Amino acid sequence: LSAFFILLSLNLYFYSIKPRAIFYVSILTILAIMCKENGVIIPFLIVTIDYFLLKEKKEFFSKKQILKILPIFLSLFTLPLLYLIFKTPHEGTIGFQVGSIFNQIYTQIKVWNYIIIITIFPFWQNLDYDVAIETTLFSPYVIIPLFFLIFITAIAVRYRNISKIPLLCLLWFAISIFTTNSFVPFVDFICERHFYISTIGIYLLFSFAIAGIFSHVNIRENNQNKLIYLVGFIICSGYLYLTYERNLLYTSEVSIWRDTVQKSKKKYRPHYNLGVALLHKEEYREAIHEFKVANEIAKNKEVEAILGLTGALIKTREFDKALNHLQYGINVKGKDPELIREVAYIYLLKGDIVKAEKYFNEISSIMSNSVSYLSQYGYLLNLK
Repeated sequence: LSAFFILLSLNLYFYSIKPRAIFYVSILTILAIMCKENGVIIPFLIVTIDYFLLKEKKEFFSKKQILKILPIFLSLFTLPLLYLIFKTPHEGTIGFQVGSIFNQIYTQIKVWNYIIIITIFPFWQNLDYDVAIETTLFSPYVIIPLFFLIFITAIAVRYRNISKIPLLCLLWFAISIFTTNSFVPFVDFICERHFYISTIGIYLLFSFAIAGIFSHVNIRENNQNKLIYLVGFIICSGYLYLTYERNLLYTSEVSIWRDTVQKSKKKYRPHYNLGVALLHKEEYREAIHEFKVANEIAKNKEVEAILGLTGALIKTREFDKALNHLQYGINVKGKDPELIREVAYIYLLKGDIVKAEKYFNEISSIMSNSVSYLSQYGYLLNLK
């Protein structure tokens, strides 16, 4: 939805001749920001495109032009205003540490390069990417991507007098991606839904490069156009096939998370989600294995993974193993009410009403409004 508002605002700004268009663009900017933070890129994209399109650069710095764009920039105050109203940090930054701002920048250099490559060659797509944090500039995973980014930027700058499109495409990509992939640490370095707008610049650059290559082929113009259409058709057909193959994985929870686990073996979330999917499919043994791996990765600090494993063990009637794992989780995590409630529930299933009641009473003041607590405690009272 944010991408829709961004593209609509750009279209309205550059194609509408009505004076009220700026007002509508400002409203669309506010709506885009309310959908997702990357809506703040709208005025910066407008300024960049304006600069490249205006023949007289003096117009760009004129008072009239500044006043024209000012209302759209004022719309950016929507973002801090929303934070002040709701007083909530962005969920993508919670509990995540990269070590230092330099580690963040080194890793983002690698990520920017990877996004460009996977946009053009989408062969290794993943639902939950596992990106290792880089700690030095001289890592081959940083220095090679850095030289690549400098190289393509230098070419675009060198030939800007021949065509400004490559440089404009690169600036579009950089501006669009900067809000989610720069010096601000997020839990996910690569999240494909953040790249809908930025990939437009890459695809335009890729198309321009193909057209540029064929413009130097020594054949008649009519045949040259046919060749470009043929290559374009082959590329689009390839992308359609890859899209179809990728979508087959989404036919079930298990298939998509199996694929993700294969590509992100050391990441907690894919193993946990695969465990949940297997639990839903009643494949309890495999679910137990995935939950165990998830707990090992999380060092038994994630309550949901502990509960997932005990839930699967309950299904296989392995109550003692479930209790042992819960007790270990409580020792690591502390007396979490959800873990204690699960202990009480297992004792209830074992028929030990005295111990079950003891643990239920221990958390009665904390979980008095919990549906799961009330239903389980009600079952205990009914047994008594």
